[in-house]
Amino acid sequence: MKLSIRLGLIVGCAALGAVILVLVALQALHASMLEDRRAEIRMMAKLAGKQAETFLALEKAGTLTRAEAQAQARQALSGLRDGDDYVLVRDLEGMVLVHADSRKEGKVDLGAKGADGRTTQQVYLDALTTTNLALVEIISKRPKGEVFLPKVNGVVKIPEWGWIIGFGLFVDDIDQAYWKNALQFILIGCFILPASWPRHF
Repeated sequence: MKLSIRLGLIVGCAALGAVILVLVALQALHASMLEDRRAEIRMMAKLAGKQAETFLALEKAGTLTRAEAQAQARQALSGLRDGDDYVLVRDLEGMVLVHADSRKEGKVDLGAKGADGRTTQQVYLDALTTTNLALVEIISKRPKGEVFLPKVNGVVKIPEWGWIIGFGLFVDDIDQAYWKNALQFILIGCFILPASWPRHF
């Protein structure tokens, strides 16, 4: 076998190995970014649930009536918003109790249907069958947006009140970052590999 062919094989194997390493690194980065986002969502949903439980405890202690406790809980939870990020509250029938868009409050909204045909509300109910805190993947529109995008929601059930408290963040930016990095590596490879490939066979 000619030396040039051997060199070509070595370079080819090295390039293949580099591609595999890059793909593994990108997958690990994507998984890490998604897990960080999920942890943020889980923590925010948990804190919102704890906020509601504070008023539930006041009801149980007899300090507040149920109506008073729920009204104060809704007021407190409605203040947990920052720009397009907000805490929402629905009852088990899908009635919206707290939402960034006050026009939706007091109305039944079951949410969009996913690929499996379930509404957002049904996804929540299914996830909370055996636990009071869950993360779910849904599709939703950004405020003033028209396109459905992937979103992860953390949901907390307050059984005594029949409430579902939720907080979610879109995750499409993670996929965009993944493909942006992948494209950059591909472009770099297109420049480096031709320059390193043996000129003669």
